[in-house]
Amino acid sequence: MITINDFLQELNDSKNSELDLAYYYNDGDTFEQYRESIFEGICQNEIIYYSKAMEFLSENDASLSWSMEIASEYGYTTENLNSELLATLVYQKMLHEEFGELCNEIEEYFEQYEEYLNEMD
Repeated sequence: MITINDFLQELNDSKNSELDLAYYYNDGDTFEQYRESIFEGICQNEIIYYSKAMEFLSENDASLSWSMEIASEYGYTTENLNSELLATLVYQKMLHEEFGELCNEIEEYFEQYEEYLNEMD
């Protein structure tokens, strides 16, 4: 059985994940600790610079409806909004959704790996 770190790297490569899944794993982490690291990492991902933000939004939310919906959910008002914030909100939401799609598979591997280690003792 491959290590959790190797599993995360293979999963990252096979899914072309925007997240570096293995980066957030520290040897010995429980799944809950790992998930918390992922969530913290996602919150640190920002899109900065006006031109990058505008490019990102034009490719992912040209109508701004999704980004405005997310901003509203978080309690932002129009006075607080700019392209960088809107792009960041959409990007973080996309990363959360991506992790959500992989979450069960990762959690199952954590459980299988723990069972494997217990059998080895």
